[in-house]
Amino acid sequence: MTSEYILFAVFLLLGFVVGASIGISNHIVLFLSKNKVVRFALDLILPIVSGFAFLYLANIYNMGEIRWFFVLAVILGLYIERKTIGKLFAIIFSKLYTKSRERCKIFLSTKFGRWLSK
Repeated sequence: MTSEYILFAVFLLLGFVVGASIGISNHIVLFLSKNKVVRFALDLILPIVSGFAFLYLANIYNMGEIRWFFVLAVILGLYIERKTIGKLFAIIFSKLYTKSRERCKIFLSTKFGRWLSK
């Protein structure tokens, strides 16, 4: 394999990781939907970290030179993750969210839960 294929695979993996982190942060925000500070912080931190990761990998693997196929690989990795594993994660997280809401309602209906929520 030539180095361009390896670089493409590295940046494809970066896009895949960015897509997974977007999915995870969306579901964290779902659990904390009333807290706008957490939502704002996640929406601010994720693109900054993703951008720094892209620039760091471009600097390490290609001496700071950004090529068009790096950007294409990240976008393709993001697209593949969103269309394949991202859907699976969405189903799993929605089931976890539903179960946790049911458990919270059951807990808050107990004597200890009512006392704790005062």
